[in-house]
Parts: sequence; C-alpha cells; structure tokens
Amino acid sequence: MLVARQDLGGQPLLQVSGDVDHAAAPGLRGAVTEAFSGGASHILFDLSSCPYLDSGGISVLLEALRRVRPGGWLGVIAASPHVLRILGIVGVTMDPFFRSFSTTAEAKTALSDKCSRTKAGERGHAVSGMGAAPAGDSKEHA
Repeated sequence: MLVARQDLGGQPLLQVSGDVDHAAAPGLRGAVTEAFSGGASHILFDLSSCPYLDSGGISVLLEALRRVRPGGWLGVIAASPHVLRILGIVGVTMDPFFRSFSTTAEAKTALSDKCSRTKAGERGHAVSGMGAAPAGDSKEHA
C-alpha cells in the first residue's frame, strides 16, 4: 500500500493505492496522524485504487472519523462497491460525519461550502460554490 498526500480545498486528501490490511494499517495511520497535525477539520481518502479494506483499515478510518468531530467530516472518494459495502456493514456510512463522493470534483465542491461541514444528512452529494483548491505538496508513505 502507498499513500500520497495532497491538499484539496485546504484540507488533506490521502490517495490510497493498494490493499489496506493489518500489515498496511500502521502506514495509513501515520499518514492520518500527519494530516491532522496541521489542524485539519476534514480529511478525504481517495480510494479509487484501493480494492480491499480489512478490519485494520476500517480501524484507521474509524479513528480518523472520531478526530473530525464536531467541526468537520471524513470523506471517501471513488470507493469501490465492495469497500462501501464493508463501510456500510460496520455502520460508517450512517455516521453524519461521513461522506462518500463519486469524484474529486464533488468533494471539492462540498469543501467549498462552509455550511456543509456539519450538516447531517447531506453525505456525499454535491453543493454549489466550487472554488479553486490550492496546489499542495505531495507526500508518499509506504
């Protein structure tokens, strides 16, 4: 598993490539800790290249979800149906601080709407007001 960090709308976006299992979970946990060290209120995970997530990966996402409360939310982008099903089974998708997006553009739009940060029931759908995201440094974690 590799994790590359970028910024989207001033918030961390972790691009996860490969399986997130018990062996890979510590690397993802480290990337999440680093992402929150800058005072982020939201965190996004691009899971378009993550075909598998086991309990180790779910544990990291649950930890991250607890850290965004109450001022933000956790979003996943382009998660496979398999990964979304697992997140649904463990109850993550029902959490009001969780959002799922089909594309990075949808996530960027949601981040640009200041009111969307804490509204329950608006998980994963786009809102108006897309703004330009600052270019971020890309960091990789193995």
